Amino acid sequence: MSRIGKKPVLVPSSVTATVAGQMVKMKGPKGELSFSVPEDLKVEKTAEGVEISLIEDTKPARSKWGMSRTQVANLIDGVTKGYSHDLEIHGVGFKASMKGKDQLTLSVGYSHDVIITIPNGVDCKVSGPKWLTVSPDGRISGVPAASDVGVNRFIVRVTDQTLLADDATLNISVANTADLVADFQFDGSTLNNVGGGAGTTTGSPAYTAGIFDQALSFDGIDDFATLPANLASGLSDATFAVRVRWDGGAAWQRIFDFGGGTAQYFMLTPSSGGGFVQFGIINSGGTGQTLVGPSALPVGEWAHVAVTLIGNTGTLYVNGAAVVAGAITIHPSAIAQTVNYLGKSQFAADPPFKGALDEFRIYNRGLSAAEVAALAVPVAATSVSDSQYTGWAAGYAFPGGQSAAAADADKDGLSNSWEYLTGTDPTLASSGAVPPPQVRTALELGLGNTGKTYLSLQARIRKRHLGASYVAEAATTAAGLSAPDAVTHVQQAGAPVPDGEFEIITYYFTTALQDSPTGTGFIRLRSTIN
Repeated sequence: MSRIGKKPVLVPSSVTATVAGQMVKMKGPKGELSFSVPEDLKVEKTAEGVEISLIEDTKPARSKWGMSRTQVANLIDGVTKGYSHDLEIHGVGFKASMKGKDQLTLSVGYSHDVIITIPNGVDCKVSGPKWLTVSPDGRISGVPAASDVGVNRFIVRVTDQTLLADDATLNISVANTADLVADFQFDGSTLNNVGGGAGTTTGSPAYTAGIFDQALSFDGIDDFATLPANLASGLSDATFAVRVRWDGGAAWQRIFDFGGGTAQYFMLTPSSGGGFVQFGIINSGGTGQTLVGPSALPVGEWAHVAVTLIGNTGTLYVNGAAVVAGAITIHPSAIAQTVNYLGKSQFAADPPFKGALDEFRIYNRGLSAAEVAALAVPVAATSVSDSQYTGWAAGYAFPGGQSAAAADADKDGLSNSWEYLTGTDPTLASSGAVPPPQVRTALELGLGNTGKTYLSLQARIRKRHLGASYVAEAATTAAGLSAPDAVTHVQQAGAPVPDGEFEIITYYFTTALQDSPTGTGFIRLRSTIN
């Protein structure tokens, strides 16, 4: 038997599946795809999704079974997520950039840039964390890994038809999820995103719009989900958190109910017999202990509910705020968790849950009040204006004590404030550079055709730069650069050339080389701290 082939392909609510003979078609947000299942396999659409089975148990049929099921599952990915491929560029000075929507420029060690025209229907992202993807409608999404914990920096550039651009910077904070033991997002499946395993559904729960992506909807008649046994076994301290949209109805419906029958269980109800949101736990032969909130959950509205168990104290939170705390001396580890329900009670007489559930999570410790509040109202990906040095610096993992503007975190001879001004990486020594001086003619600088030449310097500088600034200085000797009047010997040649959030500025020493007593000159840009 094929362990892969025998699994039904779950079809999310955003996808329409049709089966005609051996042809399977999937239609979703990104289009329509089809696959013809081999003739020696049976394909049918069932309540579970699309199922492929053997007509006869032969070796040729078995060899195609698992692959055919995978091909059908890939159709769903194709019409919902699309195909993507990540290209990592490694090399000193190697980089990629986009010009407009359809031109990818690669600088990868050749004497010239490699320019690739992006076809219609294909989207390309060239900066920011590689786990983030950009969809055709502009939505930025992705699932970070454990290695992405911390601040992830992402730059969004908008380019108009004249190729002028402007940038916005997002600092995306990724929390540490090492303490998660279960995470059910219900984005088209009942998969546990931590450690694998999935729940099963009974009745016809549907995937509907949740707070983020999808949620699992229950009809209040016969819908419920059964999660794997022993999800929270062995836990003394724990946190149970879930987003709930309760659509009302009779008391004692269950958001979740874990246990081994009516004698031992722990549960959460949106409304008890007294009309209060309530957590309860009871062990075999013992007395039940409860946390009773001030009211029932609101009807028809999304709410975030969490229960934390720390030592012998339990706390019930609604929308990030603690509504009640009390003694809970029975721990989840004392409960036989053989039957773990969502939307169903251990008691047959209790009504099924009516509403929707999203983001059901179990942690192996009691979260702090601040952590629960962050779960209830997640810290959004914030747009940080790079006009502030502190906002820019927050996007980098500086060594201890090396985040100040005057520090040189990567020991490349350039201060953090200079790398902020020029847009280079302050933690990577090979990133920063000092713009070299150049000799330009008077005509090139817009001074007319005088036949004279001038010492000049061209730099790419951040347009808005609160927290740090710069000054251009020039003199006929190196020592003269420190003189107070050095700033008076420099002029800007023409208007700055815009380049996204930066601009390219050309400065020149106002004394022509032909007029210099030594025939030489010195020019520099010096960053200062505001």
